[in-house]
Amino acid sequence: MIDHNGSIVFLGDSFTWGQGLQYYHLMEKHGWTELECKKLFDGCCDGSFRFEFLGFEADEYRRKHSYPYIVCKELNKMMVNPIFENGGDNPKIIKFIEFLSHPFFISATNVDYIVVQFSHPLRQVDISQYKSVNELVLEQVNKVNELCEGLNKKWFGISWINETAKIVKENYPDNYVPILYKDREYLSMDERHPDIKELLINYNTKIPDSHPSKKGHEVMAKSIINKIKLSYE
Repeated sequence: MIDHNGSIVFLGDSFTWGQGLQYYHLMEKHGWTELECKKLFDGCCDGSFRFEFLGFEADEYRRKHSYPYIVCKELNKMMVNPIFENGGDNPKIIKFIEFLSHPFFISATNVDYIVVQFSHPLRQVDISQYKSVNELVLEQVNKVNELCEGLNKKWFGISWINETAKIVKENYPDNYVPILYKDREYLSMDERHPDIKELLINYNTKIPDSHPSKKGHEVMAKSIINKIKLSYE
């Protein structure tokens, strides 16, 4: 008898995609220096290069060291990340959850959890329509909850910035994922906290990329795994 193991859908931005993990592949497997990786990052910033251009091996390294992969490997679940390129925003995340209700996307019966990595709330949004950033964030988080409830799926929210994390924690504590690091709980992956800076690529390197490092992805994965396990105890 084979046990039933469903899938976890991961939605987010470049943090979830694993931007920057390819540096480690290039340094470990091809002997690149940090300065050579910095040139790659500079090309990404000026629009002359995309990390998707690095080929299969680099992409496979990115995938296998990203927090969604680590979570699914630990929990023996299928990993579903419908965002096939680097980047993302909260409106896009919400659209993808809406798509989950369509049978052509994925069988809803196979989805165990939806993990939402909230991006910066101002991306692709006209803030002039809102009284405050907090009002916007609450609307985004409420919409995620509403859609997941409609699908009858448990969701978990991990955040890039503290402002979003505070609202998730206050309004949906059962869904909120704190960052577990150094025997403490941190609100989010917000680089304004000195401890969280240690989990970013640019910490003590010449690569000015502020995305999560390999260690950062491991910490995010551990935090999500802990929350999921607590939810069914």
